[in-house]
Amino acid sequence: MIIQAVDFASRGPLSIVQIATSDQDAFSYISGARASAGGKLEILELEGGASVNEIAILNASEEFVFFMDADILSGAKQNRVVNASVLLAPRSKTRVPVSCVERGRWHVVSDKFKTSDFVAPSTLRSSKADKIRQSLAHKEGHFADQGEIWADVDRMSMRHNVSSSTSNLSDVYEAKMKEFDSFIGALKPGASASGLAVFLGKDLMAVDLFHRRDIYAEYFPRLLRAAAFEAQLVPDQKTATAEAEAKYRSTEFLEGLEGAEGEEFPAVGVGKEKRFSHQSLDGFKLVRGGHTIHLAAFRKAGVHGAQKRR
Repeated sequence: MIIQAVDFASRGPLSIVQIATSDQDAFSYISGARASAGGKLEILELEGGASVNEIAILNASEEFVFFMDADILSGAKQNRVVNASVLLAPRSKTRVPVSCVERGRWHVVSDKFKTSDFVAPSTLRSSKADKIRQSLAHKEGHFADQGEIWADVDRMSMRHNVSSSTSNLSDVYEAKMKEFDSFIGALKPGASASGLAVFLGKDLMAVDLFHRRDIYAEYFPRLLRAAAFEAQLVPDQKTATAEAEAKYRSTEFLEGLEGAEGEEFPAVGVGKEKRFSHQSLDGFKLVRGGHTIHLAAFRKAGVHGAQKRR
């Protein structure tokens, strides 16, 4: 697969690189948000008794439908974050592993979940993915450490100085949304891009690569809000990564994944999932029909400092 860094922008300590690849748009699927808005998909608590760490998604459409591991689902008995990226088959019903991001509520506010205009920040995604990898290794499924997720949400609320009566991650985003959108300004997804690498200071924090450009364009503002969420917690004196270095490190990381070792597992919906550790990041890729539907990588907890050029 040919990988190209096609665009660069920076805001304060935040730098982003948009990425294009030679494997784009060959497989058709739509996002969960689009399917839900079209009335062809329902996101529900489990029948016969809700579970904190599982929900049901009914796809009544003729399309494959994609949910990202960072998607925040609001409503029902409490807000959740999707644990792993999922590709749902047409006309299917799937039990999907999730984690709670609203500890202080367990009562119904709506009969269905709805998708959000933001996604979980990379630090929460990183700790969640690490525990899921361990759970999969023990053949226990795509489950995270719920107590750790709640602790992460509490820390983020405290650091952003936002009080939430139900310890709800969405309350932090909603309180700070104008600030986040002002911070990222008029940044737009590149016409040829299908992925994004995010740097804070000199640290490569996260990479998300999608198979479809239209899916990437949908997620672009949500990913930037997540980046702004974390950038506002970084000291102002941190120097952003320069364009040439950011582009080099982004493409080098993705090219290096071609030969990286990893463990393969059945995906939650259709396809296969490969979990990997490469350079200073851990991650996974969801594959269907030879195409990488979604690749996500996050900086390992406690790892700092720029990756040196070889």
